[in-house]
This record gives sequence, C-alpha cells and structure tokens, in this order.
Amino acid sequence: MTPRPLWTSAVLGELSFAALLFGCQSEDGRASHDRLADCASIAHAKCGAITVQEDRGAEPGGRTIRLAVVVVPATGDNPAADPVFVLAGGPGQGAAALAQWVAPRLEAISRVRDLVFVDLRGTGNSALACEFEHYDDLGELLAAEVHPERLAACLASYGEIDLSHYSTATAMDDLDEVREQLGYEQLNLLAVSYGTRAALTYLRRYPDRVRSMVLDGVVPLDHNVYSAIPASSERARAPVLGAGRAGPDIDGAFHGRERGL
Repeated sequence: MTPRPLWTSAVLGELSFAALLFGCQSEDGRASHDRLADCASIAHAKCGAITVQEDRGAEPGGRTIRLAVVVVPATGDNPAADPVFVLAGGPGQGAAALAQWVAPRLEAISRVRDLVFVDLRGTGNSALACEFEHYDDLGELLAAEVHPERLAACLASYGEIDLSHYSTATAMDDLDEVREQLGYEQLNLLAVSYGTRAALTYLRRYPDRVRSMVLDGVVPLDHNVYSAIPASSERARAPVLGAGRAGPDIDGAFHGRERGL
C-alpha cells in the first residue's frame, strides 16, 4: 500500500505561522549533503540513507539499520544554519516516505531553511516489512478484529530483529545521530499527531539541540495513546455511520451492496 500523508487542512493552514516562527535567521554556516544523492522523485532534493546500530548500547559490529533520509536544501540566498526536521504521525508513518507530498506544502519554510525528513526505525523505507491487515478490505478494517495468527507470522518473519530496540526514545537517539552526521548543530521540529510525542521525547533527551518547535495535535508524554485509540476511533466513526443510516440514498446503496445488487 502506498503511504499517504495524514496532513489535515488545519495543519497546512498553520504552516504560515510555522514559516514566521522558523523565518528568523540564525548564524551563517551550512551543513554538508555529500553523503546524499539527487532524489529521483523530488526535485532539488537529496536522498540517501544513514546507518545506525540496532542496539545503540552494544559494541560496534552488531546488527545495523539503514534510515532513509530526504533533505530539501533551502532555496534562499542567505539560508539559516538550523534546519526543520519534520516528524510524521502514526505511530508508523515514515517522514521520508511522505516527503514528496509534504515538502511542496512547506515551500515558504524551505526558502529559509533546509527541510529534513527521516524514516525512523520501523517506518517507511526503514520499516519492518510485514503487513498483516488487508488494506483493500473496508469491512475488515472497520471490524477491528485481531488476527493472532497473522501477528505470529509477522513476528516469525522478523528473524533476528530485536523489537525491544524499536521505541520512541531509541528512534530519537537515531534522529540526533542523523542530525550530527548531516552536520547540523541545532534543529527546529515540525511535528503532527504522534510526531509531537516523538518531538517532546527528543526535547527531553537533547534540549540544547532544539531551537524551536511547532506541534500540531499534541500527544503528551503522560498520555497512553495506545489504550485510548479504540474509544477515540469509535467516537469518530459513530457519527459518520449514523449520518449514512439517516440518509436514504446512502443507506439504500449500502444495503444494496450487502445483498449483491
């Protein structure tokens, strides 16, 4: 399934504010993009991968992960040294995988600062490649049924991958290594939904590296987002289904499909 960005019109409408916040110039100095190549799908962007240890506490030589990275260099004549790192939602969306759709929306910011998109470990092109849901089956998706046998097959397919190292905190340590390897001293964070939780985690771990943050749809660190998802999904779904049942055309079409008409 091709990933699509979950950037709402409200988020995109707030980007003008983000452009103002990120627009103040910082000291001169540019990072190096020598390790990246021209992107095939994004004009004027650089693409590549940065390798990190799966177990960040282990000795060098252990299992590694390649993190997909997209950098859109600033287009202005006097760009700032500190870039904007974009953190996607989910959890599970890869920012680099969404860059071709999101980057054009951030053109005002990219005139002043580099834009950096990273597929964090377990997401996008840095993903644990296993899909256990049938995304083209709407009935299955709405049923919210758990299929233990599919989950077991996924886990078995991972082989030597140690899932205990795929956490938000570890992913933010990766993000700081990407920042360092790209040559940036400080960064600005633009985050949406789950990405706000990641941004807050990064701020807690690396406060001196963060110049500014724009958070949309904040997920606080003390909020158990996973246990709240079922009730939140039901609250969002119920009015939509209720409106459909109340409309005779929609209700008739739905039941007609059920009967195979």
